[in-house]
Amino acid sequence: MDPVIAFATTYYYGFVKLLCDAVEAGREIQIGQNVWCEADSRQARLTILIPDDLEKSSKERATDVAQQFGLREAFIRCPDRTRVALAWPDSLLLIDIPTVLDTIRHIHPPSLDETERAKVEAEALVQFRQEIARLIDSDETCRRYAAVQGWNWWPSAPVAPTNDA
Repeated sequence: MDPVIAFATTYYYGFVKLLCDAVEAGREIQIGQNVWCEADSRQARLTILIPDDLEKSSKERATDVAQQFGLREAFIRCPDRTRVALAWPDSLLLIDIPTVLDTIRHIHPPSLDETERAKVEAEALVQFRQEIARLIDSDETCRRYAAVQGWNWWPSAPVAPTNDA
């Protein structure tokens, strides 16, 4: 199996699918002081942001982005353990930047020059994004709750329902 497909499959089944199933089941989602349960938590939506280069997929970069946009950690209770994503404050718009992509930089031969490496990494990002989109599209629950977006996707305000009621 191609390593990029393996990373995408692992990310999907180890995070995306579990999170979508938990949302469908109405499991508890905690963001800051707010806790959503039952029908309210089913309003959550996950956006998976695929960076335009692998430098943006590191945990440090994800932390920088979270601070820049005022995102908070969202804790989603899944049967095996609690999953963590990012979220707009006081909303159920969940965001994840797959930091597993950072590993892709280490699977290619060190002999590649910078131009070759950039090309291979760009192709890997496209391949990863396509595979995640294919896996999401193959599952009705995930189609309902998850979407893949490019790095330049950033709404100016939360678009998922809020907990203000």
